[in-house]
Amino acid sequence: MDEKVIFEEKQRFTQIWLWALVLFIAGLSWWFLVGQIILGIPQGNNPAPDYMVIIIFVVFGILFPLFFIFCHLHVCIDDKYLKLKYFPLHLSYRSIELAKIINYQNIRYNPIIDCGGWGIKYGRYGITYNVKGNKAIFIVLENGKKILIGSQKADQFYSCLSGKIKK
Repeated sequence: MDEKVIFEEKQRFTQIWLWALVLFIAGLSWWFLVGQIILGIPQGNNPAPDYMVIIIFVVFGILFPLFFIFCHLHVCIDDKYLKLKYFPLHLSYRSIELAKIINYQNIRYNPIIDCGGWGIKYGRYGITYNVKGNKAIFIVLENGKKILIGSQKADQFYSCLSGKIKK
């Protein structure tokens, strides 16, 4: 990011219901690990082999929560580009030339109905990048590609685009 940044937003998953679900799943895997591996008490009527309990623990007790801890959507606008990165799914920025944007709107949407939830999705608005909320900037490129970028600062995002792109 060499150019002067005129807009920047970093969003994280902070929804309480999501963290309750993530921690519940992680807690279950910790429970089974402690019970079966550490205390030696087989868990359930048909217990999984020890190696499977360890694999489940590593995936759901450690990696799953770490994914949500580090996951974030970073959006910025400079003089020439709108850049976004959905870390850790994107390791580098996806750049969109501002000159290639032919239309953009500040909208409210329903993440479940319009996009199938949060994350990187394909739905009614084309490809969607969102983390939380129901506000977004909907962009149409000159090649017809549609992009929806969820934002907690949608008004500021829209104003910065308006300052760089004339409709």
